[in-house]
Amino acid sequence: LSDILLTTPPYSGPHPELLLDFCAGSRRPWLLLMPNWVYSRPFYSDFMATLRPQFYIVPRKRYYYWTPKGRRTDVLSGGAKAKTHGHTNAALGARTSPFISFWVGGGFPPKVAAKIRAPDACMLCKSLREIPPVVRNS
Repeated sequence: LSDILLTTPPYSGPHPELLLDFCAGSRRPWLLLMPNWVYSRPFYSDFMATLRPQFYIVPRKRYYYWTPKGRRTDVLSGGAKAKTHGHTNAALGARTSPFISFWVGGGFPPKVAAKIRAPDACMLCKSLREIPPVVRNS
């Protein structure tokens, strides 16, 4: 049992939908780093009533993720993802950021949610409509 769920889940297959279902039924605060395409899927709309997201934390600059060197052989060997994931850095590994992502949070007691502020490098949005279209629809 936990006080809060904080995760950046796998984004493939049914994982985003399963995670949203888990959060909707957990009755605990949650904060999820999700790709922007999740919010346009029908399952997200289906969960809105039970999830009741209270806020979105959107980075002002896109997040880039780095897979440690040698862990993405499909990228480094010229595989199918090499064109979209092909940037490498000797210290960081392979950049694997094919989509924009941002945080969504919910389940917090109202007094706690009212005190939440975005870090300096991010903006706090209270609804999907407040998220800049370039982030939401990319």
